[in-house]
Amino acid sequence: MHMTAQHRFAERHGGGTDYTWSISFHEVSPVARPVVAITARLFERAFAAQAEKLSRYLADRSEDEPPPLL
Repeated sequence: MHMTAQHRFAERHGGGTDYTWSISFHEVSPVARPVVAITARLFERAFAAQAEKLSRYLADRSEDEPPPLL
């Protein structure tokens, strides 16, 4: 299988930036079809959980609070 990730940044009118990250999976042979299906489902679940946690963090975070150190 072949996996492609794309990162997009778009300036918002009035300030700020929208960020979009997408990922796609492609079969390179018929044998890869089940692997692609399973991998795509696992990524979809992980992304949904990650988006939920990020949304909660951002909702609870003060605009004046500095970003966390990584």
